Amino acid sequence: MGLPPGTFRARMAPGCGAGRPAPHLPSRALASRGAFPRAGCLERKGERGRMYVEEYESFVQRFNEGRYHEAYEALQDLWQRNTTKRFYKGLIQVAGAYRHWEDGNLFGAASLFHSAAEILREFAPRHQGMEIEELLPQLEACLQVVLRKNEDRAGTYHLPAIRLKVEGLTEGRAEEAGS
Repeated sequence: MGLPPGTFRARMAPGCGAGRPAPHLPSRALASRGAFPRAGCLERKGERGRMYVEEYESFVQRFNEGRYHEAYEALQDLWQRNTTKRFYKGLIQVAGAYRHWEDGNLFGAASLFHSAAEILREFAPRHQGMEIEELLPQLEACLQVVLRKNEDRAGTYHLPAIRLKVEGLTEGRAEEAGS
């Protein structure tokens, strides 16, 4: 038996809401109850099998490859189209912090690591499949390295590499890269 006209069945992407299918209610009823999932959380089967918006997937891939400027640019347009997406802003700031570190701008790196952690903390323990709870201590570790470098400019410091973990997107890739 099919769904009545004006209804839909949405499947939540991993890490969004309770992970249960959305109820079978008329679209107007869902909207009036605020029952639509957060933007970017609906699976979009048929778009080359993507679970997340293309810009988000591209950001994660480029970031994990250490291509921070490209990662920043991949998500920048999506965030500018909807600046209420603080989650994206936080991720952009993480990539920007790495860029500032690479350019020797310690103040900019420290500022962005700190503000990114503050923003992303709102989305813990996970959001859009990303393990935010695992990311936060890594951001703090990066911030501490930047602060130590700022106090000891002649010293040699290496910023820890952060690997973003996103359900359905990054599993198995770390093992593949190591083989």
